[in-house]
Amino acid sequence: MVDSAKSSLKRSKPNYIYTIVGVALVLLIMGIMGWFFLNINSVGSAFKEDIRISA
Repeated sequence: MVDSAKSSLKRSKPNYIYTIVGVALVLLIMGIMGWFFLNINSVGSAFKEDIRISA
């Protein structure tokens, strides 16, 4: 009984820095992907405008 009380007292506090870094990395990756998809759309329309067909 005493051992379980001591082990619960010795538990370290949760380290929130890992959570903050993880959320920041996910948001960064989502932002890069969003920027990539927005640029792909504009590049696609630029290619459509520049295509010339000669017969």
